[in-house]
Amino acid sequence: MKSSGISMLQTKTCREGADGTDGNATVIAAIGEGVSSSSARVFIFSGVSTGPQRRGYWDILSVFCNESPIDPASSNQIPINAQYANVPFKLIQRTASPTNMVTSKEAIAAQYENYSIYVILSSRGAASGFHWGIFIPTISPYGHVWHATNREGGWKLEHKQSDGVPFSMSLVLSQKIGSINASTWQACCDILSGISANGSPSPNTGEEFNCVIWVKDAIHALHNNGIIVLNQTVAVIESQLVIHASGHKSKVELGTSTAKVENTGC
Repeated sequence: MKSSGISMLQTKTCREGADGTDGNATVIAAIGEGVSSSSARVFIFSGVSTGPQRRGYWDILSVFCNESPIDPASSNQIPINAQYANVPFKLIQRTASPTNMVTSKEAIAAQYENYSIYVILSSRGAASGFHWGIFIPTISPYGHVWHATNREGGWKLEHKQSDGVPFSMSLVLSQKIGSINASTWQACCDILSGISANGSPSPNTGEEFNCVIWVKDAIHALHNNGIIVLNQTVAVIESQLVIHASGHKSKVELGTSTAKVENTGC
């Protein structure tokens, strides 16, 4: 049986968010013209997300050519524009082969330097800007991630251990800002876990609180406590990160590239 329409199917588990945590998203089947409904293995993730990150991430639809729960490093991702929501569309064969588009997990993890401090910027889908966090790999891809979140209403700090950060499909940029060792590890963790995320304006700049402000306050604290040494102001670093992430965002959302990992430059 063939179909060119879109119909609601079921909920599947999928990767979502800078911390690589699994979340749920509504699944809409999209069977393109000339594609068998029994073999297409094509899904669009849309609607509401109950995952730990940006609620609007799945506003930008993504077609996946596999039926299994999504593995960020091996799935064949073909994002399309949100204008195609709830209307028939033709499945168009892409020009790049999967082997050119997919990077192995080992290669992705190898880009990260253990015990380095990375500022991570993730796509918020249709929403503007990026979701910011801090990731420290200990044995890449395993590491610790900190970020401010308001998914449950008020702002709070979330610190967790994860092996999925480098493979997050929404991750756009990982920028190294310093490194630590055994003697500074605990102090670094204590400083990051002690940065306020209660929604109050930044004590450094007075800016209204959000996830970006938390990261900026964390960078200030790490520098002031001698964990890292900044060669430029936090404001300049913020501007550079936004520029770099903005230039790479479309490649991640099109599935033609994984996140950019920068181990120099800040």
